[in-house]
Formats: sequence, structure tokens, C-alpha cells
Amino acid sequence: MLQDTRQLSDLFAEILPRILDQVTDGAKREDAKQTMQTALSHILRPLHVDSENALAQTAASMVASSCSQLVSHLRRTTSQYRHTGRDAPTTASPYVGALLASLKEAEDVADQVQGPDISMDTKIRMREIVCQGVSKELAKVMLDALATISKTEASLLRLRGERRKASVSAEDTPVPQGTDLRGKVPESDNDKIRRQIWLDVTEMASLIGRLGVQPHPEFQDLVQTIAPLGI
Repeated sequence: MLQDTRQLSDLFAEILPRILDQVTDGAKREDAKQTMQTALSHILRPLHVDSENALAQTAASMVASSCSQLVSHLRRTTSQYRHTGRDAPTTASPYVGALLASLKEAEDVADQVQGPDISMDTKIRMREIVCQGVSKELAKVMLDALATISKTEASLLRLRGERRKASVSAEDTPVPQGTDLRGKVPESDNDKIRRQIWLDVTEMASLIGRLGVQPHPEFQDLVQTIAPLGI
């Protein structure tokens, strides 16, 4: 569809000057130019709409496929540090880079099929849709995971009779009041999981930045919210 749009546009670009050459009167020449440009716009509009729809559908499919295992990945992160004595994490989880792998594959296929004809605008639009979709889903799952950690932590504190600390941890926020891991090596299992989540979110933000697009606003909010969990 994008190729059809370009071909029609090229065709009109070639024909329009020939038609205008046949019109010598200045006013009529300008009228003819405006008429042809309007006709071109009307003809190409359905193709642009179809192209955008196809692009959006393809991107939505990639987002759904990439994010289908997010919850499972977070469960693995939790199990890695829960009662295992494992050292605090220092690098992002491998799954993070894989979340945008389908986007790279799609661009490679498009380059092979259309070669240099595929515009950078089309690539950027695809990146925007995919990165916004993936980052939004990632933000949702990460926030849920952090909330679960806080609730679990509060429940354990209550069982130990530490009600004052439990009341602080029980706040329904991703980062409990007073939590600040910056410049520290996490010691508790919960803080190790929190640090891993921060590493994963930070890595995703970096990957999206390298693609020249912006993540979803909810993801940007998450990055700010979990800053106290960082290195």
C-alpha cells in the first residue's frame, strides 16, 4: 500500500507539469494547478488511511506478542531473589532486550522487501506505536509487581508485630515512604527485586531512546517514581 501511494504520487508529479505547460494564461494556470493538487489529495487520502491502519494493526500485533510473557518474566525475577541468598542484581534481565526484537525483525523484513523505498517516516511511526505500546504494558506490570512487594512486606511486618513500619509499607505506592536504595547495595530480598525492576525499566528507557522515539507517558512517570530504587 505504501508503495502504491508513492507510485501514484510520482505519477502525478510527472503529469502535472505537462498539463500546466498547456495552459498559458497565468490565472487559468494557477487554477489548474490548484485543481490537480486537490484531486491528488483526494485520490491519495484513502491510501494513506489504509496504510496507517495496516501499520497500526501490525504494530499492535507486535506489542501483544512481545508483552504476552511479561507476567511470567516478573515471576522469575521474584523467584530469583526470594529466599535464595542471591547477590543483588547489577544488570538488566535478558528479556528486556527481547521485548523490542520483533520491531527490529519487522524493519529488516521491510528493508529486504522494499529496499531503500521504505521511508524513515514509516520506520519512525512504527517505532512510536510499538515502543509506546510495549512501554505502557511494561509500566503496568512493573507497578503491579512493586505494589505486591509492598503489600507482602507490610503483611510480614504485621506478623512480626512491627505495626508502625507496616503502616508505612502498607501505603499503596510502588516505593514505600522512606525507601531510598541509591548508593547502596540492596540487602533484603524485596529490595533486591526492586533494584532488578529499576534496572529493567532503565534499560527499556535506554533502548527506546536509542530508537529516537518516546515511551508512553505512564512509563515516563514510572521512571521518575522508582528513581529511589536506582544505583
